[in-house]
Amino acid sequence: MAHESFVNIIFSLVYILFGVLLWFFSDKLSAIMVTEGNHSKEGAGIEVTDIQRVAFSVLGLYFIGSSLPRLVSTLTSSMRGLPNSFTGFILLGSIGIITEFIIGLGIFLGSQGLVNFLNNMRTAGLKKDDSNEGNEDI
Repeated sequence: MAHESFVNIIFSLVYILFGVLLWFFSDKLSAIMVTEGNHSKEGAGIEVTDIQRVAFSVLGLYFIGSSLPRLVSTLTSSMRGLPNSFTGFILLGSIGIITEFIIGLGIFLGSQGLVNFLNNMRTAGLKKDDSNEGNEDI
């Protein structure tokens, strides 16, 4: 029993670690996926924020896809005429699955907001150089 709990903790920590790495290195990963040479002169190319939005959408779909079968299985097993006390125990044990589904749905539907938040957090407190470029010639 303790060995299984340790394995579950390790898997959770690996998910968290990869999520944090995706958070910090998403701009570099997006820049690697879309190089400057791939952009057309007409501006029809894919931007880094588009790839970040797609990556967050895929992450949300992963969470939805991994939690939905377990959630349906838990809910159908609780509807099979089990005693009320056991049904409450099953539903109480499925709070993690429901949370994973809600987080996945939020990440999927709010991917543009997450990309905007990520960009705002990276540039928070930094001065923009665009306003100073026009004043240098004067």
